[in-house]
Amino acid sequence: MMTAKQATEETNAPVYRKRKLAPKSAIPSARPPPDGIRISQASDEQEISPCTTLPTIASVANSTLTPASAPTQKSSQPKNADTVRDASREAPGTISHASHEQDWTSSHARMLDSLLKPPRELLERAARYFLDGSAILFNYFSEDELQTLFDQAYSPTECVLSRIALCQLSATAATGCQYYPEHFDEDTRKAFLAIVRVTLDDCLEAAPLCGMRVMALLCMYFTFEKRNAALAYAEMGLRIARVHRLNHLSGEAESPCWRRTVNSLVFMNCWVSATTGHLPESILLDQSHAVLFDSHQGTTVDIVQNQMVKLAILTGLILQDVYHARLVTAGTLKMYRGKLEAWLVNLPEFMQPASLLKDSTDNSL
Repeated sequence: MMTAKQATEETNAPVYRKRKLAPKSAIPSARPPPDGIRISQASDEQEISPCTTLPTIASVANSTLTPASAPTQKSSQPKNADTVRDASREAPGTISHASHEQDWTSSHARMLDSLLKPPRELLERAARYFLDGSAILFNYFSEDELQTLFDQAYSPTECVLSRIALCQLSATAATGCQYYPEHFDEDTRKAFLAIVRVTLDDCLEAAPLCGMRVMALLCMYFTFEKRNAALAYAEMGLRIARVHRLNHLSGEAESPCWRRTVNSLVFMNCWVSATTGHLPESILLDQSHAVLFDSHQGTTVDIVQNQMVKLAILTGLILQDVYHARLVTAGTLKMYRGKLEAWLVNLPEFMQPASLLKDSTDNSL
């Protein structure tokens, strides 16, 4: 049985009651959670949003710096363009600018050396096609002069004369290739033209009259390809003729070859101008450019060339006074009609239309 003392002690003992703790969701937060972190109500632990990853102390302590993130140490000496170029020269596998330029110049020199030595047989054949074909009315060389040019062009001694001769022969050969494409390919024709372009300056400087001959050939070359270029070459050739007074029967103008060259330039200049609609100013300003052969002298080809030049000059005058005139009168038309009729009537008998229809006429004309 419980004694009175024990009952008193039990009555005075403190009573400990078990309190119910409030849920964590009801506990006010001392500070708002940082961005990207949310506190789950279903769990007593904090959950981190997938968009943010917070590194732990261990991960930071154990991490190593990668080369990409490692700080680079700046050079005490600034890099300039020369330093970069020097570095590129010393780098393995790189080609220096100096060696590249040297290779280019050496290759260019070898190319020119090969270009200026075309096979003689090929050059002779192309030149012969021009001289025996289209050059019947535009023959700029005699046979003796042509052989001399070949000997000079292929002389074992390199000199200015060989380049001048090669320039004239190459212009002749290029024109022959242009007029007879069935016998020569395009590469051959362009190679001869390239020789002319390389040697033309030397030809004009040392022998202007030879340069005038080259101008006449280039005019024929470009007639069916680049008419404006053909017209420019014709006028440059006539300018040389005017400087050397080849439009007068004196001195070098007495040479049949030079006279044929000048007359060919006159004809080509007027004819190309008529086809393009340009005014042949170099002829119209001085009609005495043409050095016509006496109708009772010279070869048949010279006489034919005379008539061609006369008609070309007449065409240029009509182009000026009719085509480009602001006002054309009936008197102007009557005058030129009379000149054309007179030219036709005064043609040599073998050039009359009736004679040209006969079988006995020389087909080469």
